[in-house]
Amino acid sequence: MNLQWADALVEGLILAGLRHVVIAPGARSTPLVFACLRRSELTATTINDERAAGFFALGLAKATGIPAAIICTSGTATANLLPAIVEANLASVPLLALTADRPLGAVGWGGNQTIDQIKLYGSHVRSFHDVDMSHVDICHRLAARLMQESTSPRPGPVHLNIHIGEPLLSEATTGIRPDFYMEEQIARCFLEALPKGWQCFIGNSLAFRAAQTAGEGRFFYSNRGASGIDGNIATAAGIYTATGQPVALLIGDQTALHDGTSLSLLSGKKAVVVVIDNGGGRIFDHLPIAPLIPPLLFKQGWTAPSTVDFASLAHAFHLQYAEATDTDRLKQHLGKACASGDAWLISASLL
Repeated sequence: MNLQWADALVEGLILAGLRHVVIAPGARSTPLVFACLRRSELTATTINDERAAGFFALGLAKATGIPAAIICTSGTATANLLPAIVEANLASVPLLALTADRPLGAVGWGGNQTIDQIKLYGSHVRSFHDVDMSHVDICHRLAARLMQESTSPRPGPVHLNIHIGEPLLSEATTGIRPDFYMEEQIARCFLEALPKGWQCFIGNSLAFRAAQTAGEGRFFYSNRGASGIDGNIATAAGIYTATGQPVALLIGDQTALHDGTSLSLLSGKKAVVVVIDNGGGRIFDHLPIAPLIPPLLFKQGWTAPSTVDFASLAHAFHLQYAEATDTDRLKQHLGKACASGDAWLISASLL
């Protein structure tokens, strides 16, 4: 039912003139993303950072005069679209924000990665609609209305918030087999190498799950209120400043890139950032959606591998750099980094 509804909405948007969609990877938005990637009429761009995705869509709409759509998952991902939506409002640029939300019954009960998304953008949007996926027959009319409201009488952003229940997809195609062993090895090595007195911060997604498995009750900080991957490095830098103690971070590559500029906050401090460099958002490999999506589409819309050179990123923000492809080398690098007075970035990708 979810995919049928999403297909109908996307078809309606295409009929109403939509040509570009920007995707910020996430699980809850799966039916929408899958529906878009299957349509040859759409040009889809995947961007890890929702804030950047919003402004990229803004640029598309500025240049074409046609509304561009942004799709993101629930939680703080939706909040990161606000700056672009504010700009689109003031500059009269047509934009569609399609935000995935938890089912109505799950909102307001402390569910993971769940925030109040109702009228999240306030007066900065031309219109707001809150729907679930129960009525396919409304999709074409809804799509036409969204496109019309974003273009006239005064162009600007509109917000469609969609409550999506489980299962996110129900039709099987081809499979992807997850491998959690590497992440768990890195987490165990990381936790065992930290000296006493160090503050420990663990990023969300796979890093958190791996640390839970390998940590054996060790205390660590994490942003689990809304489970976003945004701002993790900055949060750890704040912990360093508040405690006056060295800090170590274990985060995924997507989390590192999402908050990359915050590496400047660690420069000159006694800090170690270990990045699990596993080629993108591998957390999605472990979710039920993985076997239901063709591998090429899965890579495009969810994994979104990065080509960033972490050595250059570390150099740009004046951090020491090392990389490890086995646990022995990771232990050596961690020992050296923790013993020094410098900030380090260590890329770990065990073969």
